[in-house]
Amino acid sequence: MIMYRKWVNPMFRAVCLGLIAAAVALFFSACGSTSPATGGRQADAEAHYNQGVAYYKDKDYDRAIAEFTEAIRIDPNDAEAYFRRGAGYGSTGDYDQAVKDFTEAIMINPNDADAKNFLNRPRGRRGVNPKDLRTKTSCQPKGLG
Repeated sequence: MIMYRKWVNPMFRAVCLGLIAAAVALFFSACGSTSPATGGRQADAEAHYNQGVAYYKDKDYDRAIAEFTEAIRIDPNDAEAYFRRGAGYGSTGDYDQAVKDFTEAIMINPNDADAKNFLNRPRGRRGVNPKDLRTKTSCQPKGLG
């Protein structure tokens, strides 16, 4: 049985932890991954957006709204997430919130033709036709192209 002196263990432990940290950093830089403090947040927002799209397609609008809300929390400049959440609100009958989200999508991206289209419709009290919201054609996940 090998006996270590008391001063060796803490030093050995510190060296090992330093080597492990360096190896992890080297691994992530070699893989092209980003740290959670930078691009990882964008990936998280995209994952929530994509999960929201899946829930929306399954007509699980409440879960879709929750996922789009989380994507917006992470990336408040994501016009698509606002539009999709607005579509979810419209599908549940919350037209006032749908209009707010469509308006926010247009403020972020003034060229968002879909959001403008839904806001400018003559139908309904707020210009939103719930049937049109459910049949939106371009509800696709991000990052798959």
